[in-house]
Amino acid sequence: MNQVKLLSTTAILTALIWMTADQLQVVTVGLDVALRFEPREPDSGMVIRPLDPSAPPFKVVVSGPRRAVAAVQEAQNLAMTLHVKERPTAMEDRIEDLAGLLREEGGPLRNLLILSVDPPEALVSVDRRVEQEVSVEIRKPLSLAYKEPPTLERDKVRVQMWESQLQALRGRGSLPVITIDIESELSRSRRGERVEVRVPVNAASVFGRDATSEPDRVKVEATLAPEQLARKKLDAVAIRPCLGFEYLGRRMEVVLADGATIVTRRIEVEGTTDAIAAIDAVLSESRIYGVINLREEDIKNRIGQELSIVPDIILPEGLKLVRPPDPVRLTIVAVDEE
Repeated sequence: MNQVKLLSTTAILTALIWMTADQLQVVTVGLDVALRFEPREPDSGMVIRPLDPSAPPFKVVVSGPRRAVAAVQEAQNLAMTLHVKERPTAMEDRIEDLAGLLREEGGPLRNLLILSVDPPEALVSVDRRVEQEVSVEIRKPLSLAYKEPPTLERDKVRVQMWESQLQALRGRGSLPVITIDIESELSRSRRGERVEVRVPVNAASVFGRDATSEPDRVKVEATLAPEQLARKKLDAVAIRPCLGFEYLGRRMEVVLADGATIVTRRIEVEGTTDAIAAIDAVLSESRIYGVINLREEDIKNRIGQELSIVPDIILPEGLKLVRPPDPVRLTIVAVDEE
């Protein structure tokens, strides 16, 4: 009986020894580790980003007891943050000796011996947020009519931006000025009275992504001139013939008098000073033109005869015709089926 107990105890002790020896066995493996970088100083504004955000994880070769290695291998998406010393802003920089940094950091690999890291260094960009005083001015030319010209409450703002962008702009010479579009706000204001509006400061359009200003709006004061009417003559407004819906599907064409291929008319328009001042831009977008509306009552039983029709002139809001344009002579011709 004692011999049986002795054999059982020996078997258990042997199993424990083998199990312990297996767990203490040293193994060497490669681990995929995503590395992030942060400054060591807690109040630092330094931001470190990988040059290639899509780059694969680093291959870290470690050695240690099988149990400790297995515990790390069970972790999903192994990631570590390495804290680095302050370094100057740079569009491209290298963080070297990643193995040494990993040994200092410890973390999930603290119980393992770090043998190597592939690649041994990280390509990064280093940046930080800085603040710079920047001039602001009113965007010109101005198109509204003013009784008293607009003035800005301030001519400078504080802009927070990335230092790399500031360095690049300084390398080109003096810092650019932020221009402020005041007329999109003032155009809705009362005329003839002193008004105040707060206009956005678009710092990002000048100083790049994430740039912000303090304040983010500036006050503008101005007095728009009282609304007045003015006139302007337009020498060559294009006229377009237009058949009514009742003629869709019927084969006919419009023939202009004297064999002309296009027809224009001289017109005179009246409107507010702002509308008159904007005519050149309106014409460039072809928003002023004439239409000859050929309706059933205009040409019934008169196909083949010369017609004289006053065109309708299409005008933007704020403009009207001083007098109707001269009529257009044309003929509606039936086209034979082939």
